[in-house]
Amino acid sequence: MASPPGEDEVLDATLDLLRRGGLDGEIYLERSQGTTIVVHEGKVESLVQRGARGAGVRVFEDGRTAFQFTADLTREGLARAIETARAIAPHTKQDEANALTAVGAATPALVNHDPAVGETPLSAKMEIARTVERAAKAEDARIERTRESSYQDFQARIWIANTAGGRVAHDASRCYAGIDLAATEGGASQTGACVGWALGPDGLDPVDVGREAARRGLRKLGATQPRTARTTVVLDPEATAGLFGALAGLFSAEAVLKGRSLFANRLGETVASPAVTLVDDGGIAGGFSSAPVDGEGTPTGENVLISRGALRGYFHSTFTARKMGVPPTGNGVRGSYTSAPEPSPTNLYLRPTGIAREALLASIESGLYVTEWMGLHTVNTTTGDFSLGASGVRIEGGRMGGGVDRMAISGNVEGLLRSVEAVATDLVFLVQGGGATVLLRSISVGGAGS
Repeated sequence: MASPPGEDEVLDATLDLLRRGGLDGEIYLERSQGTTIVVHEGKVESLVQRGARGAGVRVFEDGRTAFQFTADLTREGLARAIETARAIAPHTKQDEANALTAVGAATPALVNHDPAVGETPLSAKMEIARTVERAAKAEDARIERTRESSYQDFQARIWIANTAGGRVAHDASRCYAGIDLAATEGGASQTGACVGWALGPDGLDPVDVGREAARRGLRKLGATQPRTARTTVVLDPEATAGLFGALAGLFSAEAVLKGRSLFANRLGETVASPAVTLVDDGGIAGGFSSAPVDGEGTPTGENVLISRGALRGYFHSTFTARKMGVPPTGNGVRGSYTSAPEPSPTNLYLRPTGIAREALLASIESGLYVTEWMGLHTVNTTTGDFSLGASGVRIEGGRMGGGVDRMAISGNVEGLLRSVEAVATDLVFLVQGGGATVLLRSISVGGAGS
């Protein structure tokens, strides 16, 4: 049996087939592998190892483009994928913005891979999941049971090349440790969860993940419902990351072009308070979604969306950038070789305003500290309207008080952005994006008596 073709052979064959067919085209080639381990009560419930190798091909012809993917990387399999894409192309919308990306010959420097992912024994990875569970249970006797504790990882190498002559390659790896659990007291039960990530296993802190999940569950025991009012709200870093991740669609150039964003055709307008500088940076070191180039081969980097309250830009792929007459921003993101690129966020975060978290909290006489959202997927990015469930703790005299839950925070995105008074310096990059402690003034909170 013939050995499978090497990656350079696959790239060369694809480009040769495209050129022979008189086509402009691109290949996105991916080789990946990963491990998932689930532990319950110290025992491994499941262990799955997966590997994938495949290519996504885009063809460009007469202002039209189409995409097809394949796991058959023989010359014959690649030829079938190209012909399928070419057959689809005439049925797509013609647009002069459909054209090849200018792929460079090298990738920017970025530490985005830890070889220890592949070198660490399975037994050590199992122990990470067990350590998370043990740490959670040791935190408090009220953590009676865990639902599951897990360890996951993946590593990948990606190549992007096109018929214009550009070719780049880069590596990526990620590891996760997480747990879901229940805290129980007096017949009442509350859930807690936490996920930590790193480039490699040695960067994980499984004890901290377990303890934090336990604290989150315990914090909600005995929680009360706040009164309906307009009040000061502080967002926990994870709550900030989750919220702004849900708002990301507002800044999609694709949504803007389709008139499905509140911020369509509003560049230069003031849409937030002067404390808001919102940045997306796919090239930042330590970001969960960092990579030296995006899914089209465009170098990533800082993309300022809002600067001191003024709307400055959107997420762009090559196509949307051409449509709007601006440079691409390195946001042509792909989930894998099975998907075409589309404008999406990478590491989205609010730039800190210079105040320490401790000083921010100490300045609040009375308010609510939000740690968890419910219903983030319901934010309407066309109108900006939202109504979200939330839980957290009270802030009284600059100190954390008792737990609160069953509260609803509602309003409009623009009003929310204008309410931002300060962003603390405790910025951290989580799975959801960048998060910091954020102070919001005069927020409508629905609760008891609503």
